Amino acid sequence: MALNVLFIGGTGQISYPCVERAVAQGHHVSVFNRGLRGDPLPAGVTSITGELGSAAYADLAKANYDVVCSSSPSRRIRSPAISRYFPAIAASTSSSRRPRSMKSRRVIM
Repeated sequence: MALNVLFIGGTGQISYPCVERAVAQGHHVSVFNRGLRGDPLPAGVTSITGELGSAAYADLAKANYDVVCSSSPSRRIRSPAISRYFPAIAASTSSSRRPRSMKSRRVIM
């Protein structure tokens, strides 16, 4: 089953191979970042450019992502941003009593 996967960043030494692997496995992959690197993303990846805390970042919460991945070591990126814009997904990683509809949702940090 193909998942809708969002990578926050997605162009670093750790996350880029993860993006490639997700695409190779047939998932629908989006990458949100500042667009500062010139390296192309794998074919089929949706590139979304913006800053953390921006309107573009807030708009990501309107999409129906099954998985949100961030490999950044920054707490500024990990906890508050994920919790603010993806509260249902973030809650699903911290509670074994999450609603049945959220059981497939994951945040990977």
